[in-house]
Formats: sequence, structure tokens, C-alpha cells
Amino acid sequence: MKIRTKILLMAITILCFALGANTFMGGHVFTNEYANALKSRGFVIAQNLQLQLDKLLRLGISIDNLVGFEEQCEDIVNKYENISYALVVDINGEILFHNQNYKNDVSVDSSILEGIKQKENNIKISSEKKNIHYNAIVPILDANSEHVAAIIIGFPENIIAQKINKHLVYSAITGLIFLFTALVLFILFLSIWVTNPLRILVNVVENIRSTAGHTTQRIPIKSHDEIGKLGSTFNDMLDSLEAYDAEIKQHTADLQRSNAELQWEVEERKRAEEALR
Repeated sequence: MKIRTKILLMAITILCFALGANTFMGGHVFTNEYANALKSRGFVIAQNLQLQLDKLLRLGISIDNLVGFEEQCEDIVNKYENISYALVVDINGEILFHNQNYKNDVSVDSSILEGIKQKENNIKISSEKKNIHYNAIVPILDANSEHVAAIIIGFPENIIAQKINKHLVYSAITGLIFLFTALVLFILFLSIWVTNPLRILVNVVENIRSTAGHTTQRIPIKSHDEIGKLGSTFNDMLDSLEAYDAEIKQHTADLQRSNAELQWEVEERKRAEEALR
């Protein structure tokens, strides 16, 4: 496996892990933040309805004697998206006012009844035929500050799942786009700074091998990083080898000349001895 392939595999693994971790953490944070936002929205809607009731209760009218408040409950459901029902119930759980289709969504079960009896805003989860709802419950006080009823604003739990799925899809698409862009840039810079200089180095080595070490080719130094230092060191090694080769050739030539001179002297002596005889 080539070094470029190994580096790419490592980079892809790291980027995919980072993308998955970011998507998971982003989904977790988004879930909590969106759920909290829905709960706060439910409280705001319930408090708006509470203000309308307070105006009537301050006139000394008993909440049991109020009529026509179903219209306000219906307006809440029609006006605000993802609100399943709006109810006004007394502290015993008896429904006083409601929007028209609330019976298809929820009944006042024990968990909601527990929240109704509390004198502060609270959130309760109810389940009706496998339909899970969050219920924002706001207490209602009469003119004597006596806890007499509560407003319930319900929204389905599955809208959180729907929003999470959309968020994950958008995050995945965005992450893949950035992942592809990062890989393209990574490959480009890898080629410029790593693989191309290494390929030049390999080519020079192969040329030296093919010419039995006789070459004047040198590696061009374009950077001062580790690869640049490797190329500079390799060029210094070639210079040393050339100098050593030149020195050997010089010594060889001197030795050959000395041998020739010695052989000439020997032959001269032989001729002189033959002449004396």
C-alpha cells in the first residue's frame, strides 16, 4: 500500500469519526434545547390564556360560572402550530373548558392530575393510546389567591423526533459536503507537500541505480521541512559520493601512471643489462 493511500485512509477515518461525534453531540444538544424551547413556548401560551382568565376572576366571577371559554381554547390550537389541545381543568381534574378535538388526544390521567394540584408551573408527560404528550401546566388563582384550577397546553412528543430527524439529515448533508471539500484540499496539499517531493526523490534514486551511480542529477529543494531536509541530505550524499569517486579515479590514474613508469624503468634496466653483455 502506497504512503499516499495510507495517509488518506488515516485522514478519512479521523474526519469520519469527528463528523460522527459532532453529529451525535449536535443532535443531543439540539434535542435538549428544542425540548426546552417547546416547554417554554407552552408556558408562554398557557400564561396568555391565564391572563384572560385572571381578568374575569378579578371581577368576582367564579370559574365554575364562566361560559364560552372554549373559543379561547380553540383559538390557541388553531393559532399555534403543533399544539394538540388546550384545557382548563379544576384541581380535581374535571375539565371545564377545552378545544373541540381534545378527547382524541388525551385524558386527565394521574400524572396530569398531580401537576394540576401544584401551585407552580410544571411539565408533565402523558400517554394516550401510545401517543405521548408534553403538558405545560399553569395554575389559576381566584380573586382570593386560592388555587382553583389549571391551564393545560399539550404538544406531541413526536414533533421533537421529527425536528431531530430533520436536523440530523441537514447535519449529515452539510458534514458530507465539508468532508468532501476537506478531502479534496487534503489530497491537493498532500500532493504538493508530500507525495510529489517523495516521487522526485524516488525518481532520482532510480536514475542513479539505472546509471550505476553515474549521474549529476540533484533533487530540487523547494521547502525547509523534513522532506526538504531529506532532499538536501541526499544531495550532500551524492556530492560526497561524486567527490569520493573523483578521488578514487585520481588515485587510480596516479597508480596506473606509477605502474607505467615502473614498468618503463624495468624495461630500461633490462635493455641496459643486455647491452653490457
